[in-house]
Amino acid sequence: LVLASDGLWDELSNSDAAESVRRAAREPAKSAVRTPSARDAFKRSGARAGPDSGALHAGEALLWDALRANPHSRFFGVENTLKLECGDPRRDVHDDISVVVVWLQDVAETAAKQEG
Repeated sequence: LVLASDGLWDELSNSDAAESVRRAAREPAKSAVRTPSARDAFKRSGARAGPDSGALHAGEALLWDALRANPHSRFFGVENTLKLECGDPRRDVHDDISVVVVWLQDVAETAAKQEG
């Protein structure tokens, strides 16, 4: 289940979001926690890397895919987009993106069955 602000849906279609979640479930190592806020939330939760961290990895994959899909980021690069000052300068380029992913079943197992 993906709950997200319009900042995500402005950049990704439903099928793009579903594919991001499937990819994160299949390859959790490639969906490592990269953003400081996600890393901090992960540490505060007391969770350890493993099956329980899949939703966090999927949420972060969605965030990065939305940032990469943004036209400004495609032209200037995500890193340069993120260097923009918070507030109006960044808001002129992209909307805020908030994402929560909730596993309703073993997604990795389901993804493997769908491919197999």
